[in-house]
Amino acid sequence: MKHLIIFALLLLNFYSPNLNAQVGEIDKNKVADYLQNEQYSEAIKYLDSITGNRPQEIYVLNSLGYAYFSNKSLPKAEEYYLKVFQIDSTNFTANKYLGLINTSYKHYNEAISCYNRLLKTQPANGIIYKFVGDVYVEKDKIDSALIMYSAAYRLQPLNQKIVLAYVNQLLTTKNYKRSDSILNAFLAYDSTNVTVMMLAVRSAYEQKNYKQAASFSNRWRNVDFIDINTTVHLAVSNYNLKDYQQSFQLCDALLQQGIDAESILYYASRAMYKLSQFKKSNDLLAKCLKKAVSRNAATYFSARADNFEELKQYKKAIQAYDTSYYLFRDPLSLYNIGRLYESKLDNKTRAYQYYSKYLKAGEPESEDEKRVYAYVKELVEEKRLK
Repeated sequence: MKHLIIFALLLLNFYSPNLNAQVGEIDKNKVADYLQNEQYSEAIKYLDSITGNRPQEIYVLNSLGYAYFSNKSLPKAEEYYLKVFQIDSTNFTANKYLGLINTSYKHYNEAISCYNRLLKTQPANGIIYKFVGDVYVEKDKIDSALIMYSAAYRLQPLNQKIVLAYVNQLLTTKNYKRSDSILNAFLAYDSTNVTVMMLAVRSAYEQKNYKQAASFSNRWRNVDFIDINTTVHLAVSNYNLKDYQQSFQLCDALLQQGIDAESILYYASRAMYKLSQFKKSNDLLAKCLKKAVSRNAATYFSARADNFEELKQYKKAIQAYDTSYYLFRDPLSLYNIGRLYESKLDNKTRAYQYYSKYLKAGEPESEDEKRVYAYVKELVEEKRLK
């Protein structure tokens, strides 16, 4: 896929009306090889030797922008894409990457402006609507993102990037009916697509439709790709269907490759237990216990969240608390997620969702915990009365 993207980028510039006659002197095969092989520093060095004499060549400027962007040098990439923009404000490549750069800077309005310029000239290009949807996801405006992804999907229903972005958000909102419709349509077109298959397994598993999830087991075992979550979902689905041999084989395929994650060891051991292979089950459990995360890790996750909060990296702080709750079920993690959504991200809807979860899970013991619980309970009750 990256190979195709790079050559599409180069082709866009080959046929740009803004190229001057000197472009033929550039060794474009050399540039393409550098970019294809991810030799970005070499590409930059070669192209820099050309820009002195040809500061207005869009091909050179866009190629430099791409090399710097791929090399994680966003300010330099922005510099070259802005030069292209000054020459041709409708240039697809420049607007696309300026949009991505502005999104990474959290300059969301500027990013959307870049994409809107493209929509004026390419209103039927679904991938542009997908770019706008990505910005709304970054802004945590999921409803707006879904509108844009829906528009993108209508235009290009077999575009993998659009399908993945759209379905991911549909699953986040638990709109399984719509997500399954899209997944089934795509898999009818390409039944071997790994990333779409992963989402189909996830969707079925979250709905507890274990039979549907397990139907992907044989295909997944033949895939040359490793994803622990998907393997666990399939192993658990087969386990619940009492197909313990299949459950074990899915886990064992990873164990044979040296992927001995705690969850894989655990479900392999449970399958062995059901197959009356008690010694093998115990051996796997012994390895699993060695990998078990220390209870002290809950404190470490909280400390990391504190650091992220002080750095104003609130989404990372939320992720740390979310992981802590997933591993250790500490209700205060839910409270802290709600607090960050309310006080730092100004998202009261999400805040009160987590506050409500905290009230259901919370079991305050210390006086401080009881004060926090009472405070949150009062907040949620006041909201209900409004």
